[in-house]
Amino acid sequence: MGPVGAFLILGGCLAGLMLLLLLATAISLWMQSRIAGAPVSIPKILSLQLKQINPRQAISAASLARRQGLDIPIDSIIAHAKAKGRPGRVVSSLVLAKGAEIPFSWEAAARMDLAGQDPVAFIQGQWPTTPAAAPPVDPANPPHAA
Repeated sequence: MGPVGAFLILGGCLAGLMLLLLLATAISLWMQSRIAGAPVSIPKILSLQLKQINPRQAISAASLARRQGLDIPIDSIIAHAKAKGRPGRVVSSLVLAKGAEIPFSWEAAARMDLAGQDPVAFIQGQWPTTPAAAPPVDPANPPHAA
């Protein structure tokens, strides 16, 4: 076997190892999502990973929402993650709002997050804490995501 053959074998082994790691992570996340009651299919998890979207972040947020009795569709959480939002932060704000009996919707919290404002700080009454260039958001009329 020449150097080209050895290189091809080594490359094939490395590609197989990377595929195995990707699949093992997807199976782990799939099991976690099933246990949490917010199932996500393995192909969807692999798709998120290939698009460089953190599926662990979305599944973790869905799990927290389910444990706290919030009915947020996993597709909404994944869409927010795809939009470069912070789904964990949005779900945390909804958990805080629920505990404080403050009416606050997923849509309002997600819009605030995508606008660069912290929905958790808003619910905690620490608002406004933004620079002068970004006025605070009225939760009854949040800005539309671009």
